[in-house]
Amino acid sequence: QPKLYLEVEAARTDRGQPATFDDAGRVPGAIEGEELKVLGVGAGKVGSQNMTGFSKARWSGGAQLFWTGAMLAAPVAASWNALRGRWSVWQGPLEVKRVEE
Repeated sequence: QPKLYLEVEAARTDRGQPATFDDAGRVPGAIEGEELKVLGVGAGKVGSQNMTGFSKARWSGGAQLFWTGAMLAAPVAASWNALRGRWSVWQGPLEVKRVEE
C-alpha cells in the first residue's frame, strides 16, 4: 500500500502587527469567524470555541470558529454580509482581505 505523505511547512513568520482591540474586546471591522452562518460541513462539526482562557494570545470577541472531526479535503461553507468588491480568502487561520473596490 502507498503511504500518505504530507509536507509540513515551517512556522509562519508573516503574521504582521498585533491587532488593536476596542473597549468591548473586539477588532473593529473584523469578520468574526465564530459568528459566521455555517451553510454546510463535509466532515465533523463546526461551532464556537471560547478562547478567553488562553493567556498567551487574544482573540477578537474572545472566541473563534472551531472545526472538529475535519478530514483532508473536506469542505466547510460559510456566509457573511460584505461590502461590494473583490475579496481574497485564505484559511489556516481564515483570513479575509478586500483587495479592490
